[in-house]
Amino acid sequence: MGDREERFSEAFRAHYGELTRFVARRAPSRIVDDVVADTFATAWRRFDPEPTHVRPWLFAIAYNVMRTQLRGLGRWESLQIRMDAEPPLPPSDLADEVALRTDVVEAFGRLRAADQEVLSLAVWEELETAEAAQVLGCSSRAYLVRLHRARRRLSTMLAATTRRADVQGARS
Repeated sequence: MGDREERFSEAFRAHYGELTRFVARRAPSRIVDDVVADTFATAWRRFDPEPTHVRPWLFAIAYNVMRTQLRGLGRWESLQIRMDAEPPLPPSDLADEVALRTDVVEAFGRLRAADQEVLSLAVWEELETAEAAQVLGCSSRAYLVRLHRARRRLSTMLAATTRRADVQGARS
């Protein structure tokens, strides 16, 4: 085992328990293990050069990971609340709604991975332009161009998926 691995293993052994307790006091129990695992995965990627003060450095990473996961969890819970508050669709509209969602999922799945990522950062992650650009390692302008193109391709794919469904429906 190399020196880096030994130093990281020692940091892991020394701080795993207290880091887990730190997160457990601040986050729902269902995400504690994920936060701690993501914390050490992030720390491993950033471990060279070894930070001067490992313990507070790990706590800062855990705090940021936890905030990110809690935001995501909050968005899911908020979505669930909004969905629960929506009146149920009448049976005739329900079939149309399911068909539309299926079309969107199918069209999205046919996009290139790069287009899916750009759209995901904007829609699911709700990142601002500068944040999404930073994630992708490009300028804000380049991100906006990629987003515009990805939206256009999704629209084209959705139209093609809808046309295919219409043709298949006409054949039935």
